[in-house]
Amino acid sequence: MSGDDKLNRLIEDLRRIEESVRNRAAHTMIPVTEDLIVRWTGFSSEQIWDKLKTVAEKSRLVKGKDVWNSYDEMNQTIIAVLDKEMKFG
Repeated sequence: MSGDDKLNRLIEDLRRIEESVRNRAAHTMIPVTEDLIVRWTGFSSEQIWDKLKTVAEKSRLVKGKDVWNSYDEMNQTIIAVLDKEMKFG
């Protein structure tokens, strides 16, 4: 964990969100609606997305705000991070 309390809280939120949604969504034959996401997590999908972006930016996994608007650029960023981790992991 980092020394950044805000970042730590965001990461803890995301972990709880992942725990509360993943298995239900993967093993339930129902549409996962915005209302259901809010009921399960306490956060809207937009709030979850903002948390993910903030963690990625604060962790320096993503450089620059423009990357969020480009699917191809985001994929290249993810590939670069994974390649780096596999080489130095």
